[in-house]
Amino acid sequence: MVEIVGPPQGATRNRPITDELRHVLEQAAARIGVDKIVITSGGQPAEGEPGTRQGSTRHDHGRAADIQLFRGGQPLTFTDQNGGQVAAFVAAAAAFGANGIGAGVGYMGDRTIHVGFGSSPADKSKVVWGANGDTANAPAWLVTAARDGWNNPAPPATSIPSAGGVGRFTVIARGGLWLRKGPGLDFEKDRLLAEGLALSVTRYDGPDKAWACVDLEGDGLADGFAFAAFLAPVGVVAQQHEDIDDHAGVASPIEGLKPGLRLALRLHEIGDASPYRLFFAGKGTSGASFGFMQGDLNAGQANVTATFRNAMSAAGMDAGEIANLLARLAVHLLGNPLSQDETQRVNAALLASRALVDAMDESILQDIYTQLGKCTAAAQNANRQIAPKALIYMALWINMTGPPTKLLDWLRGGDPGLQTPLPPLGNTVQGADMEGYLRATEYYSENPGNIPHMLDSAARGAAALGH
Repeated sequence: MVEIVGPPQGATRNRPITDELRHVLEQAAARIGVDKIVITSGGQPAEGEPGTRQGSTRHDHGRAADIQLFRGGQPLTFTDQNGGQVAAFVAAAAAFGANGIGAGVGYMGDRTIHVGFGSSPADKSKVVWGANGDTANAPAWLVTAARDGWNNPAPPATSIPSAGGVGRFTVIARGGLWLRKGPGLDFEKDRLLAEGLALSVTRYDGPDKAWACVDLEGDGLADGFAFAAFLAPVGVVAQQHEDIDDHAGVASPIEGLKPGLRLALRLHEIGDASPYRLFFAGKGTSGASFGFMQGDLNAGQANVTATFRNAMSAAGMDAGEIANLLARLAVHLLGNPLSQDETQRVNAALLASRALVDAMDESILQDIYTQLGKCTAAAQNANRQIAPKALIYMALWINMTGPPTKLLDWLRGGDPGLQTPLPPLGNTVQGADMEGYLRATEYYSENPGNIPHMLDSAARGAAALGH
């Protein structure tokens, strides 16, 4: 969880930033592994309102901030030629909705950047600038990073609960959400609330009513305050992710299987190899891939391409070199087209940006969980259950082939139209049923030698869960 501090009370722009901007900053920081953001200049009153103000209208009412980024206590810096990890943050912020971004050594030094929205709430134009606030002075890395983010927007986030919305909510912050002893970042942290935890919101408090007073025990007593942007009504989470029971507000059977699912997927895709390097499967239409979920550069996944671009940019490669690499890696490949030196540089860049690769893997993994939710729903609608090992097989298959279609037909009791007819399903879909399904698919009918690896990966994942 990123810590955001400031702005200083002595600053001219010392008012809080909006919840919308805070959400952008937190999501961008989480994507690239920034653990602290210092706001050096925050919100200000609009023209004609009481209070002091300066400069453009972008900072009015907290819609922009000048910030510095920290990781492990060290500031992230840049030059006009190389954005480093700051470029990765800019790309992420743009992807999450920032449309006004400024940076440059001649603008605010080598560690401070401007991130925010338009010059007014109605201004949706996307612009970057450098020294003197001039677009023409924007460093090339800033232009490239912002464009990458705008061209690869993040999926829409769950709506932020509004003040006055009380009842049952769920923690939606990946990595957990801090419960504090008061409504603000200045109050002491009490404990970390786990992702997916259901709780009750009783009221809102603090600046802009952005902090939810929560009851963890269901006894009507306050246990502390949590930032409301990372809480979602239980029903909203159920509708969006399809793996939450919206009647009880608790996780579906998939929730308890996630450690085994993750292990099986990793073993099936890369075994014990490092995920921070290039792989060349040479199958189907695959190109170069990386990450333990094997994000494929030739699969048209915007997040995979953006992660690669940002990692290479952070390593000091310019836009032309990155484009050249993608031209050779984002095509169907039977082997590695790069030289040994190029391969070493790319792998070193992926390793140095492991936080970016990890975030990409988590995004792909969440998609797998969503598709598994569809499988469990299809089975439940047919009055069936799915055994844990069968769900692991389904996850591996979905990761190989994409969203399920024939599999859903089969779970509903229909004919999936495979190479070999399958016997009718019983009330519980067992691991053996899924083994039969896999062997009957066209892929495993033509590649029977690959089935043992699938079986072994699933067995190890199930064993980790005690099944």
